[in-house]
Formats: sequence, structure tokens, C-alpha cells
Amino acid sequence: PYHHRHLEPQDRDHYYQRRPLRGIHQINRLRRRVARELPRITAPTLVLGSEGDETIAPGTYQDLYRRLGSPYKKLHSFGRQVPHVLTSAANPCQQQTFRLIEEFLNNLPAAD
Repeated sequence: PYHHRHLEPQDRDHYYQRRPLRGIHQINRLRRRVARELPRITAPTLVLGSEGDETIAPGTYQDLYRRLGSPYKKLHSFGRQVPHVLTSAANPCQQQTFRLIEEFLNNLPAAD
């Protein structure tokens, strides 16, 4: 069985009109398993999120950031004008997103 939803033409490149329910179940299982492991993740991590994201639950990316075990992690929160897909042309802060990623990668600490 599938979950069906109507999408406007401009959204069809970024979202599914049909989503398999079994796939959603598997993603939720993976999400729960990864959540338990977050404190053990120590790789440098950049977390970007948006207050305007209508796809994920509010506070999700902040919770992810707090729970990560990485000693080197950065968090950036965009405002309400920024959509779910941060790298899309629909994001008015697309170039800022790319700059944040570039700065993060250029400033990674040296590996031991």
C-alpha cells in the first residue's frame, strides 16, 4: 500500500507523490536505531536546519545536534523563509548554505 498526496508542479522534483508505507516503516526503524547511537558518533558534524521546514518535526535538528557525541560539531539554524531542501534553488539562503558547508570543511580539525 502507498500513501498518496497531491503535489503542486513546483514541488514534484523534491517530494514523492506516492510513498510506500513499508518504506516509511523501515525509515522509522532506522531513525530509532540511529538515535540510540548518536552519542557514539564522534565524526566532525555540521547540522543545518530551518525553522521553516515543514517536513521534519520542529526541534528535530537541534535534538540531533545535542545528542551527537562529536567533540567538533557546528549548528546553524535558518529562519522561517528557508524550506526543507536547503540546497534547492527555492531556498533564498542557498548560497549561504553552500558557504557554511565550505567553511565547515575548510576548518575541520587535523586527524590524529
